[in-house]
Amino acid sequence: MKIEILLATYNGQQHVESLLESILEQNHNDILITISDDCSKDNTKKIISKIKKKAPNMINDITDSRNRGAASNFSYLLKNASCELIFFADQDDIWEKDKVSLFVRRYRKLKKNFPPNTPFLLFSDMTLIDENDNQTYDSYY
Repeated sequence: MKIEILLATYNGQQHVESLLESILEQNHNDILITISDDCSKDNTKKIISKIKKKAPNMINDITDSRNRGAASNFSYLLKNASCELIFFADQDDIWEKDKVSLFVRRYRKLKKNFPPNTPFLLFSDMTLIDENDNQTYDSYY
């Protein structure tokens, strides 16, 4: 099952590379990362271009020249999404290697019990880390 990860960025040079690397290391291999940068003034766009060279078929950069703000940028991404199962990523996240496969497995299981086209919202807990990727809390809740 192909899944799509939507990433809205803005001045995220400090963390966006770690995020994208963690997504590329997922044990689910049918992934499309769709990115829209919101007119970053730092090196975010250069970092995205560098990572895209590693996986050109996995990264779809739909950035244009408009500055939308975070909420509108995610909305723009969602309007342009094409996969059945969509994930949202924040530029300062680091994903566990099995995050996507666990969600896909759960989604497939749930989907069997509902009529076609039933919308689902799946979410998970998270581990909090500081700016140096050191764990500060093992659960958000």
